[in-house]
Amino acid sequence: MPRPTINKIGKRFGMLLVVRKLYGKGRTQWHCLCDCGQEKDVRDDYLGTKTNSCGCMARDNWKYSIPFVTKHGHCKDKKLTREYVTWRGMWQRCYDPNVRNWKHYGGRGIKVCPHWKHNFSQFFADMGNKPKSMTIERIDNENGYLCFRCLPPDGNCRWASYSDQLKNQRHRVFHHKRSRRTTKWWMEQTKEYRHERAVAAARARWGW
Repeated sequence: MPRPTINKIGKRFGMLLVVRKLYGKGRTQWHCLCDCGQEKDVRDDYLGTKTNSCGCMARDNWKYSIPFVTKHGHCKDKKLTREYVTWRGMWQRCYDPNVRNWKHYGGRGIKVCPHWKHNFSQFFADMGNKPKSMTIERIDNENGYLCFRCLPPDGNCRWASYSDQLKNQRHRVFHHKRSRRTTKWWMEQTKEYRHERAVAAARARWGW
């Protein structure tokens, strides 16, 4: 007996938004709208696994992300420079749903500025050489990878050490605020609990 099909209307898979279910085509299919504006019919078992866009993602990957395509001197003899690896990783985190950390970047609206998105040479000219043992960091975690033209005067990116990156992580700020609230809440609850225990003990002694 075939399994019932889960309703996926209104759900998002990568860059595809499911609009409606299609009937009369054998296998269950869904009519989807891509973020680029194109429409595509996708099989149920391919949705979110093999298919995450109308095909625009593959075209963009080939044109802008796959190494050894653009001639800029940073992929010489199939050896990638540290700056190019950083730029490619930044791009993939924001635009490739198949990347592991995509949900923390592109999945929550983090984008690369238009001056860097398709132009590694401009990214390298703005950021310069990558210092040893440093990575690219967004100063404001809620904002994208922006150059100084998009966010004057200094942009939203800088080279930072791993320790600085850890201090600026979004979940650390969240848990720090949450722990302070939780501690205060528990102190209030403990006072109330101790008062209730004292009252109960007194009533027991008095035979109430």
